[in-house]
Amino acid sequence: PTMLPISLLLLGLATAAPPAPPSTMEQLRALCRTHAADPSNPWALAHGPALLTITAVAIGLAGLGLAAAGAWLVMLGGSWYYLVAGLGLIASALLLRRGGGIGLLFYAAVVLLTLVWALWEVGFNWWRLGARGDVFFVVGLFLLSPWVARALARRDATGIGRTRAVLGVVLAAFLLAAGVSWARGPGRI
Repeated sequence: PTMLPISLLLLGLATAAPPAPPSTMEQLRALCRTHAADPSNPWALAHGPALLTITAVAIGLAGLGLAAAGAWLVMLGGSWYYLVAGLGLIASALLLRRGGGIGLLFYAAVVLLTLVWALWEVGFNWWRLGARGDVFFVVGLFLLSPWVARALARRDATGIGRTRAVLGVVLAAFLLAAGVSWARGPGRI
């Protein structure tokens, strides 16, 4: 009779505690991973490579249009800004598709270039400044979203935190310039 408990003890069956059930958070994470990878799930689009593809294509097409119009403007003797900004958007789109933070850094450079150019060209005129930077600002906010950050990190997590911070600072500078332009002439709004 004493032989059975000893053999069970040696096998580790008698004293082995049952495995702990997964925590609620672990269950939620597993469920999210399962559904985010499911191609039949319409919400998976917002978590996977499709989000990066759609974002990169939209930014790339905008860059292509801006670069083409900018090249035409340069040939007519106009500003080089549109050509440079368009090429910057194309580069940003290609790098965003690859993942990592470098695409965000290129986008931040385009937004900073846009801010400097807009302030040089129109100063702190609310409507003119807004017309030159509103779309860049809104797209920049979208690029700062956690959905884009996760999608970028799935491809390559290198530098995402730092480049998101850089883009955030550039967007804050744009917001500050917009606030100053509004405060200088609130009656014109």
